[in-house]
Amino acid sequence: MKRKELLGTAPCSPPAGDIDFGMNIMAVSQIMTVEGRKIIEIDLYQEKELKARYFADEEQRASCVWLAGSGWKKIKLNNAARMARGMDVVHGWDYGCRDYTWASQEDRKRAADYLHDISVESWEEEISSEYRRNAEDRRLERIQEKMNRLPGAPDDFRKYVMEKAYRDDHYLYYDKEKGFCSRCGREAALEGKPRHNQEGRCPFCGKRILYKSAGRKKEHDARREVLYIMQWENDIILRYFKCSLISGIDRKEDLEITESVRTYHDGRIKYFKKRYVQYAGAKGTLFWSDKMYQGNTVAYGRRTCLYTGNREELGLLIEGGWAQMLIELGENGTAFPLKEMLAGYGNTPVIFEKLYKAGLRKLSLEYIKTGRIGLKKRDGELKKMLGITRPALHYMLRNDSGRNVLAVFQDAKENSFGLNDREIEELAQAGICPGELAAVAEKTKLVKTLHYLEKAEGYRKLYDKYTHYRDYTGMAQALEYDMTKSTVRYPKDIKAAHDRMLMEFDTLKLDKRKKEVLIKYANIRKLSPCLDQMYGFQNKKYLIRAPKNAAEIVDEGRTLHHCVANGDRYLKQHNEEKTYIFFMRKIQVPEESWYTIEFDPHQMEIIQYYGKNDMKPDQKQADKFLKEWMKEIRQRAAGRTAQAAG
Repeated sequence: MKRKELLGTAPCSPPAGDIDFGMNIMAVSQIMTVEGRKIIEIDLYQEKELKARYFADEEQRASCVWLAGSGWKKIKLNNAARMARGMDVVHGWDYGCRDYTWASQEDRKRAADYLHDISVESWEEEISSEYRRNAEDRRLERIQEKMNRLPGAPDDFRKYVMEKAYRDDHYLYYDKEKGFCSRCGREAALEGKPRHNQEGRCPFCGKRILYKSAGRKKEHDARREVLYIMQWENDIILRYFKCSLISGIDRKEDLEITESVRTYHDGRIKYFKKRYVQYAGAKGTLFWSDKMYQGNTVAYGRRTCLYTGNREELGLLIEGGWAQMLIELGENGTAFPLKEMLAGYGNTPVIFEKLYKAGLRKLSLEYIKTGRIGLKKRDGELKKMLGITRPALHYMLRNDSGRNVLAVFQDAKENSFGLNDREIEELAQAGICPGELAAVAEKTKLVKTLHYLEKAEGYRKLYDKYTHYRDYTGMAQALEYDMTKSTVRYPKDIKAAHDRMLMEFDTLKLDKRKKEVLIKYANIRKLSPCLDQMYGFQNKKYLIRAPKNAAEIVDEGRTLHHCVANGDRYLKQHNEEKTYIFFMRKIQVPEESWYTIEFDPHQMEIIQYYGKNDMKPDQKQADKFLKEWMKEIRQRAAGRTAQAAG
């Protein structure tokens, strides 16, 4: 619609007759033809003075307002009436109410017919929504154009991902004496018998691999994120690529790479001025947007490998010392929290640089990731910063140790408990703090307890010995054993003593629980005779009976190792007669648990049934018997219903 042509037309005639307008705004309408198109005009009058002209074009889905003395406005008709009354459009006391009245039913009907019985307000809202949609589409088109101008990933990017980011993610699937390498795709006979998850090298291509039994998991999907930093059109751009390396026993490795996030920086990588995320549209097509859409979480930069094929460019974009460290990490294919490193917080970068350059690279990366490694000081001499002795620092430097080892050495410095350096290093290697071992050793000498654990057999690691011994002593003390006796404090076989103590401890807890449920769910015992009469059944091989009491249900769950013994849900349901628990047994061994059934008496159907470890042994025979049982109890129920009706 052209404004000049619209204003050149004659306005609607003012309302006829003597009307007491007061403060009311009267609306009149007419249909007119402009440039071959029909247009609805709604004019607003106050005391027969024209205040505004409103035009709506059905074909172009547009509307506009001309206010007397104010020119053209992009406002709604209701707000135009408010302005004609001299009221604040936004802060008026009756905001949201209609501020005009139709001069006649004919005027109202004329507008309604043109707008197909849609109110003016709804019409305007549709126009606004369509305008917003079109504006969003145009904005997204501009973003796609901007994104498409960026060149693709470097030619050697895929090679870097395979050789650096995935250097330790190759598998050799073996079955009996043959092996298939996911990296080179070759299949041949193997010498020796590898173990599942054993590390090694492919005998064909020489790459580091992990042996995987072909009878277990048949496919692996290793996911990585790789960052490519570049400069383009006066911007520094960080481009994050999601990589997925799929390998399996029936095919060679398949690498999928998708760019997920781009952050644009103006001179300083520390802060980004714009972020673009790539989403999958409704039809599966990818599109870029600068918004984080609701329902889509985009995590990036938490553990990222840095592409280093553009070293010279990285040296210009990142400070010299930092660039050198980051490039070294990238060359090793190390995944690290790059976003936090580039952003920095506090004096984290300074501490990271000091730890990294000293040789504590694992500890430096853990510090960047968490910000918490137990530092005693934030500057000064390294051993004082870490709060450890010089021999401990030398040990950590030799082994590139992390914060778990650091915690052991820090604890040892505060509470050495008479341990020498060799013994402390042994604890550090196992990840056991002297204070933790002291709590287990109680009043006995810590050194004696450590030597006792060192000599214990049947374990691969010292930490495994310690955890079993810790659990054993804890249970023994809870059961009030005399820990001053050497045979109790230091049993000959830790594992056997642990298992015996566990059985005794579990029995004690089980007895206590059974006493509690007998009181809490007493109705189960009262229901038992009635349920046996209504639902009890047997044939030549199997039988079904109700539990005698709540304790018997607990025993059933413990024996079969399934969830009926966990929590109170099934006991409560049975006690309140919402669902029932039944036992299915073999006639030859009626006291031996076989199957547990959950039954709905209101729907007359089996909800679930399971045997030991949530399995279904002899399922065909069990299903056949359960069908026979259901047929019988339904006939009984029908008979009871007929008897009650008669």
